[in-house]
Amino acid sequence: MINVLRTALCMPAIMAGNAVPADTLRIGGTGVALGGMGHLAAAFEQIHPGTTVDMLPSLGSGGGVKELLAGTVDVGLISRPLKAVEDEAGASAKIYAFAPLAVVTSLGTQVDNVTTEDLEAMYSGTMSHWPDGGVIRVVMRPASETDTQLLRTLSDAMAVAIDLALDRRGLISATNDQENAKTLEALYGSIGLVALGQIKAEGRKLRILTLDRKAPEVREDFGLVAASGGIIAALDDDRTKLNLDAMLPNLTYLALDGTIEEQAELFADLHWNSIRHLAAYADGTIAFAM
Repeated sequence: MINVLRTALCMPAIMAGNAVPADTLRIGGTGVALGGMGHLAAAFEQIHPGTTVDMLPSLGSGGGVKELLAGTVDVGLISRPLKAVEDEAGASAKIYAFAPLAVVTSLGTQVDNVTTEDLEAMYSGTMSHWPDGGVIRVVMRPASETDTQLLRTLSDAMAVAIDLALDRRGLISATNDQENAKTLEALYGSIGLVALGQIKAEGRKLRILTLDRKAPEVREDFGLVAASGGIIAALDDDRTKLNLDAMLPNLTYLALDGTIEEQAELFADLHWNSIRHLAAYADGTIAFAM
C-alpha cells in the first residue's frame, strides 16, 4: 500500500505557555518545515512591519523543542507528535500544515515509477542498477527520523531492508532535511524520500516518482469518520434495545458532501460490541473503543 508514504506529516508550531510577542521572532526546528515557514514569515513581516522573523538553520524536531523550552527560540517546528516529557515540560503543539512524503530521484534519472518491491530490493542491496544501467544510490536518513520510520511501515520486507541498509557500509547518509534534498539533487541515480511541501517551498529540482503507479497527493479535505454503535433503542423511559440480534456496529468514512467513501463492520461474532468512542490521529489513523 502507498498510503503510508502519502500520509500527511504534521508540522506543529510549538509554543511554550509563557511565550510573549517580541520585536524579533526566532523560529527553528525540523528542516522539512523551514521552506514553507519562511514564506509565512515573509508575509508576517509585511503585516507586522515592527517585527523581524529570524529563521534558524535546521535543528531537527527534538532540537526545536529543546531550544523552545530553553527560551532561545519563540516558536519550534516539529514533524512528529510531542513526547510526553516535552508536554510535561510546558510545550504545547498546534498543527498548521500537512505534507505527504514523495519518493524522489535526481532529474537525470530516466525512471518515472518504482514499486514497493523495487524499494525493498534497493535498500536491502539486492538491486543495484536502474534499467538504463546507472548505479542506484540510496540516500539514507538516521533511524530515528520520521521518514525512515514511515518507510519501515510500508511492508515487513521494507522494515528488514531498512535495517540492512543502516548496517551497510558505503551508503550516503543525510543528517537533516536540507542536506537530504541537496544530496538527492546532486547524485545521478539517487533514491530517497522528501516531503512534497519541502520540494515546492524550496524549489528543489527533483524527479518525483510514483510508487506502485500512485503519486503523492495533497488532499484539500480529510473527510469525516462516523461510528455507529449499531443499537436501535425505543423512545421510552427504559430505552429498550430493539435489535440486539441484528445490530451491526460500523465505522463509516464520509466525504464532506456526505458521500460514503468506505464502511467497515465488525466480524459477525463481535456484533454485540457497540462502538462507543473514537480518536483521530494526525496521520489519519482512527482508533475506537467498544
